Amino acid sequence: MKKASSDIFKNNTISELKNKLSVVPWFKAYIEQIPQEFLEAVISGEHPVINVNIKNDMVIEASLQDADGSGRENWKYYLAEPYPGIRILSGNITGLMKLNGIGTGIPDTRTSILHYCAKGRCEIQTNDGMYAFMEPGVLCVESHKRKEKNFNFYGEEYEGVEIAFELDTFDDEQKAYLKSLGVDIYDMEERFNRDAEYYIGNVTDLLKASELELDTIMKGESPDGLTLFLSVLRINNLVKNGHILTDDSKFYLTKGQRKIVSEIHDYFLNHISEDITVEQMADKYKLSHVSLNKYFRVMYGDTIHKYMQNYRMGFAAKELAKSTKSVAEIAALVGYDNQSKFSGAFKKKYGMTPLEYRRSAS
Repeated sequence: MKKASSDIFKNNTISELKNKLSVVPWFKAYIEQIPQEFLEAVISGEHPVINVNIKNDMVIEASLQDADGSGRENWKYYLAEPYPGIRILSGNITGLMKLNGIGTGIPDTRTSILHYCAKGRCEIQTNDGMYAFMEPGVLCVESHKRKEKNFNFYGEEYEGVEIAFELDTFDDEQKAYLKSLGVDIYDMEERFNRDAEYYIGNVTDLLKASELELDTIMKGESPDGLTLFLSVLRINNLVKNGHILTDDSKFYLTKGQRKIVSEIHDYFLNHISEDITVEQMADKYKLSHVSLNKYFRVMYGDTIHKYMQNYRMGFAAKELAKSTKSVAEIAALVGYDNQSKFSGAFKKKYGMTPLEYRRSAS
């Protein structure tokens, strides 16, 4: 009977970890191919420690921990290879702003990827200079994985599931076998070679449920390779059969559109106490307020007014929790000259008055 979990790698530094990975050859090869700058980007602190468990001889569970023993619960990855050349990665990251030119950590090989966003937002700079935006419920088919693509997570918590097909791994017999199961490696190679760009869209409820099921299996106590493999086959089949609803206007911005939205976003955040209207910004950039809100929603997931309202309330909540400023002072900081209106808006957001929130946070 297989042991459900092994922590033989517990409390090792990165260099020590690499030396002990010979018992999991594919994982050792995976780690060796990851750009060093990626490891440096995701691991901070003077002496980071990485803890690794092997669950049921199948799923690698890796979490980060600072040298003082404090854990980072939102930095946890799960990796598996249920079939040679097919790798699954799921996990959470928090507080990471950007990964410039180093990808997601998937090795820089001939690789095609299905990437599903479960939580947070992610911006991807595409090869043609456009910007694609991921949000919960969106899947991206990346036919030609690029090491040099840029990611922006905006410092938020991000959670996703990736299925990577390493095209050079499969021999003709494996390709024929996988094709009989609906996984066409020949087609993936053709799309990779002609440099096909991203295919991105909202998933149907059925595909969403399948992605979340795969994530749950990866994080379970006793995951098995067959179940993971069947889950990958199901997701691949749903993707091939039209369970991604595409609309370029919902997911892409040009470089110029992104620049305008970024400038407006930063201006609002730097003038949070001022009463600035969408119409003022639209006039400044010679756009209709409808177009401006449309671009803003693509990048930040909401209209300018709703985004700023949520940001102001979040800013106020932090001030209530950590400062001794009066409610009136905090209201003024976030653009309210009427304390009663501020209290009403705050209660609508958090379900309690500012003073009740302060007491609950103390």
